[in-house]
Amino acid sequence: MVLPNAVKLVERCADMDNHDIKVMTDGAAVVVGIGGFMSWFPPLVALVGGLLTIIWLSLRIWETGTVQKLVRRNGEGG
Repeated sequence: MVLPNAVKLVERCADMDNHDIKVMTDGAAVVVGIGGFMSWFPPLVALVGGLLTIIWLSLRIWETGTVQKLVRRNGEGG
């Protein structure tokens, strides 16, 4: 027996695009980063979560248009 709400959830998730998934991951990264900073997690979880947060947010900043313009401009000049 398939629940009607489960079918609706699957259909809604299928409609999500890459941007929606990145936004949710950004939110999760911020929550994990703040949780580690506030000592809400055990030390090992905070360490791993903190490292993954730094890596994820660095990648997201790197792929912004502003940073890419700066990198291209500096790359062309030198």
